[in-house]
Amino acid sequence: MERTEDETKRLFNLLDGLAELDHHELRNRFSEENIKAARMLFDELLDEPFPRALSADMFADLIYRLRETKRTWSRKLGTAIIAAASSVENDNIKSAIDTLEEFKGSCPSRFYRGNAQKQIEYYRAKRT
Repeated sequence: MERTEDETKRLFNLLDGLAELDHHELRNRFSEENIKAARMLFDELLDEPFPRALSADMFADLIYRLRETKRTWSRKLGTAIIAAASSVENDNIKSAIDTLEEFKGSCPSRFYRGNAQKQIEYYRAKRT
C-alpha cells in the first residue's frame, strides 16, 4: 500500500519515539494500535513477511530492529545520493543513475528504494 509522505513521516516519528523507550517500557506499549503501526513500518522498511505471532518481547525487539534498519538504509541512501550528485557534477548522469540503481538492488526498504527511484527519474528527465 502506498502511503503519503506525511503518513510515512508520522510512522517514522512514532518509530523514533517508541525506539527511545527501554525494553520494559516498550513491552508495555504492546497494543493493537502499535502492532498495526509496526506492521506498516515493517512493510515500508523490510522485504519479508511480518511475524505471525507477536509477543510483547518480540514487539520490542522488532521496534529496535526497525529503527536500526531505518538508520542504516537512510545513511546508505544518503551516501548513494551524494555519489550520484558527484557523478552529475562531472557530467556523468549515466553513472549517477547506475549508482542509484545499484542501491535499489540491494535495499530491502520499499520506502528508500522509492526515494532512489524518484532521484533516478529526476536524472533521466535531466538527460533529455
